[in-house]
Amino acid sequence: SRVSFRLFDYVLVKFFRTGRNVLIYGAGKGGIMTLLEIQNNGSLGLKPIGFLDDDTTKHGRVMRDYPIFGGIEALEGLLQKNGIEEVIVSTDSIQSSRIETLTRICREASIPIRKLRLAFDKIELGPPIEEGEK
Repeated sequence: SRVSFRLFDYVLVKFFRTGRNVLIYGAGKGGIMTLLEIQNNGSLGLKPIGFLDDDTTKHGRVMRDYPIFGGIEALEGLLQKNGIEEVIVSTDSIQSSRIETLTRICREASIPIRKLRLAFDKIELGPPIEEGEK
């Protein structure tokens, strides 16, 4: 029965999710985390279309059932062809020249760019509670 629930959830997320079409830049661990967050958090209103990655050995492959279209050189064609409405950068390891190119292409197409940020925030606990205050 667990398999049927997973399959049902997969079909709903992959084929029936509505939202802004997004392209994830970076097909590594950060890209997977970004994809999973989009899939698990419907309130974001995002629909993943696929990945871009500068590693040419990944081009043409499929990761988690989404294609890796190519590198930054494929971006302009993908924006129009796939109706991309937003690009999400999923890693810090992208060269600054690539980010500049990405920014220029997206600015010209009026496509917003977001960056995934994972942070652990410290919660201030305050002073310890005395035994009689519980």
